[in-house]
Amino acid sequence: MKAIEILNRCRAADAEISRIQQRIEQRNSALYRITASPMDANGGSRASGNHDKIGTLEADIDTLERQMLARKRAKQVEIAAACALLDYLDAASSDVLYRFYVLGETAAAIAAACGYQAGTVRAKKAEALKLLAEMDKKKQQQKGKGQCKRTGKQSIKSLQKSGAQ
Repeated sequence: MKAIEILNRCRAADAEISRIQQRIEQRNSALYRITASPMDANGGSRASGNHDKIGTLEADIDTLERQMLARKRAKQVEIAAACALLDYLDAASSDVLYRFYVLGETAAAIAAACGYQAGTVRAKKAEALKLLAEMDKKKQQQKGKGQCKRTGKQSIKSLQKSGAQ
């Protein structure tokens, strides 16, 4: 995964978790509002469909809770990966990207917290993203050097150059 993808997933995580939480709350509210049908004269329920609806909502809530837990765990991994990436940058650029992507702050909020102008924050962010993109490019070039493009295994020519046969 590229650096910008990791950073963007960090920034999007809170919104995704919030959306899942909202869906859980909606289903809990619907579940609360679905009440058992009035009993008929023989003591039986007139609408057995409500039980199916209740079961479906409970299953949906369980599924959503599992999705939320999985997204929270993924967020933890993404934040750790983002922090490892930010270690390659200078302190000011690292702070700007951390605040923007991990904490979800706006450029104006970062400027106020760090004592910069908003334009400076945007410039530092752009410069740092450019540096990370260059690092990704170098990493990709090193990864592919001497490997067969089709299979991903070391090519015969690179083996011959290294002296192994």
